[in-house]
Amino acid sequence: MRQAESTPWKAAATGEILGVAGAVKTGADGAVGLDLPGGGLSRILASSEVAVLEIARAAAESPSSLGLEVLRGAGLFRWEPGSGELTVRTPHVNAAVLGTEFALQVSGAGTRLIVATGVVRVERGGREQTVRGGYECVTPPQGPPALPTGVRLIGGAEGLAGELERFVDAAGKSRQRRSIERE
Repeated sequence: MRQAESTPWKAAATGEILGVAGAVKTGADGAVGLDLPGGGLSRILASSEVAVLEIARAAAESPSSLGLEVLRGAGLFRWEPGSGELTVRTPHVNAAVLGTEFALQVSGAGTRLIVATGVVRVERGGREQTVRGGYECVTPPQGPPALPTGVRLIGGAEGLAGELERFVDAAGKSRQRRSIERE
């Protein structure tokens, strides 16, 4: 991790906080979990790099918006409705999230977005697509986002869809545990 572009990379420790301009990078066999402001969660998968672009606050406790950039690799995200807006930028597309569970993968072939639940707006060059739960959208390096297509997110899915399915299941169990602990 690093706190700014001008600072060197270092190993991250549990509990460290990333601010604006901070970034995390994972190795070929690594992954990192992030607690996002407002109750969101993210898991940054192997061989990935993600930077924090913006944290804007309307109130002291929760952000009104959070901006991230996935420079390479893949991440799984959960953003609670009512937590403000999460914007995720890649080299190929901007995604605006208002409350959902989704996966995003950046490669030389473009950006692949898979939405498990909720809705994500994908935009590039003034062209926009709305991607709902159970659908995916691929945006190539050049041109507008493709029309969303159905994706299988039912028991035993493989690849990025399988990672998203397991993340959603684990996040749900974690939220349930937190609720029980508070009672």
